Amino acid sequence: MDCQISNCDDHLRNYGFLLTPGGWVLSPAYDINPDESGTGLRLNINEDDNSLDFDLAMSVASYFRISANKAAQILKEIKESVSQWHQVADRCDIPHAQQEWMGTAFRY
Repeated sequence: MDCQISNCDDHLRNYGFLLTPGGWVLSPAYDINPDESGTGLRLNINEDDNSLDFDLAMSVASYFRISANKAAQILKEIKESVSQWHQVADRCDIPHAQQEWMGTAFRY
C-alpha cells in the first residue's frame, strides 16, 4: 500500500503482527501518511531501491512467501481500495481543494 499512497511514514514501528490461532499474521495497515510530493519510500523495497514502483514491489513478493498470483491479487485489492479515496475524503468533509492538492500522492 505504501507505493499506492506515497507513504512518508513507513518505518519499522509501523508494521506489526497479530497472533491468531493459526499463527502470526501481518496486522492491518495503520499510521499511513500520504505525501503529495513523494518520490520514494523511507524504507527500501529491496536491498537498494525505495522507488514507488509496483513492479519492484511485486518482484520481492517471494521474500515474504507470497506467490506471484497472490501478490497480483493483493495489488489489485489495494488499487481498488485506494481508487476510492476521493469518496472517503468526501464523506470526511475534506474540501475538494485539499483533495486536489493531495491527489498526486495516490497511485492506482
